[in-house]
Amino acid sequence: MRKPLRPTNKDLRRATASFSAPVLGWNTRDNLTGMDPRFARVLENMVVDGGRIGVRKGFTLAAACSDLPEMLAAYDYGVKKLFTAAANKIWEVDFTSHTLLQRAEGFLSNRWNTVFYKGRLYFLNGQDPVQVFDGETIQAAEFTQAGEAEEQTPLDTAPFFAGTLYKNRLFFLERESLRFWYTKDAGAVQGEMLPFDLAQIARLGGHLVCAAGWTYSVSSGAQESQILFITSEGEVLVYAGDNPSEIDAWTLRGTYKIPRPLGNKCVCALGGDLVYLGENGYYMLSQLLSAPAAQKTAAFSDAINPTLAELKSSFANYGWTVKPFQSDGLLLVNVPETGAQAVQHVMNLQTGAWSKFTGLNALDWAELNGKLYFCGSGGVFQAQTGQNDNGKSINWRFMGAYSTLGTPYAKALKEVVLFYQGRNEMKFDVNVSVDFKKEYRAYQSSPAAPQSQWDTSPWDETPWAAEAAAVKKRILLRLTQGTYFSLGASGALLNSEANLLGYDVFFEQSKNLA
Repeated sequence: MRKPLRPTNKDLRRATASFSAPVLGWNTRDNLTGMDPRFARVLENMVVDGGRIGVRKGFTLAAACSDLPEMLAAYDYGVKKLFTAAANKIWEVDFTSHTLLQRAEGFLSNRWNTVFYKGRLYFLNGQDPVQVFDGETIQAAEFTQAGEAEEQTPLDTAPFFAGTLYKNRLFFLERESLRFWYTKDAGAVQGEMLPFDLAQIARLGGHLVCAAGWTYSVSSGAQESQILFITSEGEVLVYAGDNPSEIDAWTLRGTYKIPRPLGNKCVCALGGDLVYLGENGYYMLSQLLSAPAAQKTAAFSDAINPTLAELKSSFANYGWTVKPFQSDGLLLVNVPETGAQAVQHVMNLQTGAWSKFTGLNALDWAELNGKLYFCGSGGVFQAQTGQNDNGKSINWRFMGAYSTLGTPYAKALKEVVLFYQGRNEMKFDVNVSVDFKKEYRAYQSSPAAPQSQWDTSPWDETPWAAEAAAVKKRILLRLTQGTYFSLGASGALLNSEANLLGYDVFFEQSKNLA
């Protein structure tokens, strides 16, 4: 009997591995060989949406500006206004003409913080006198230093850089100091203010960075309030009571050591809790203060904390801020990587899945009338709207977790079947990384959506070619051999949607594959 001259490869077996979309989101924490396949190593300009991942929404110009806007603040009390600051002036956004209207000028800094109370929006930057918008005009706030004299001394408010509202009192923080000022009379919007020095309490020194009032529910169903003062050294001083002037009405509840804050816009309210941006992670303050020793596990950013650790050179940059946008179920952390470039770490509020946004070089964020805005180079922009970045394509990319495809043996990839929703003009690349090496493009695809045949397809049921539709695309890959594989895709979308549902990988496995 004749024998073949070449091996028959009888031990070669064709197999398949199925993957869902990486619905657990972006992960830079887990070991590459042990990451859950529902995570993604890269998830850029995409968001987790139920059982799929989709390309994020775009942004459009709200008002152009030749200078760099560094602040954004919304006013919503009778009238709706959006303010920004650039060229040492405060401007109002004119949504009709897409221009900026000058409202005040002659300032030393554009980096304002704001506090809203009783229809008034207070602007503080630590260099200029506090400004206040009363619904009509912006002018210097009128505060005096409380004392025994019949004529009160005008208070120099230029050192006040941030503040908060608590128990119907305004609290303003003094620049490079552990001292804050508060309105003498509850309910006052101007007039006498008194100082309170925390230097005698703060054990770690430093200076005040931010303050926040916090009202929360206790087990009995009642609500309690307290105010938190956070220093540059990550020390939190928690007070309860309603009048710092009276010893019986002002109580120090505790001091805590937490990670140092990222900027002075590092706290925001979310539900009945406070979100806090620290150098070691992003936290809910209720968890962080209840277990300060367990800071690593307390961070809800645990899955991407290694990425944050790589940004130490950016910690001092201006632009760190956190903004929830509950209309789309997102929490955005603005990350100023350099003075000119920012990215956003974005979390799905329902699932906790992370992703990263690029292309939005924001310095500050605000929400007005259910719409999300950011400011940065070029002006003020409305975010989370449309399907393009101010007329340009949205570049997206994901790379899945590494997998052995269910077998420890070497194997050769043959093809991949993608299940997605898209339109017929959508183009994307299929990318592969083998055995932890640099990824490469395994295929460039230009799929066509299902076509409807006139007068044969059911009316209003079969999708037209230009509509988003469920697509199953079979792609032959370049010969790829190895043990661990990470697959992904990338592309650029303009005025169209794309959602990945999952993918199947077809391969041949053999003990003899090199």
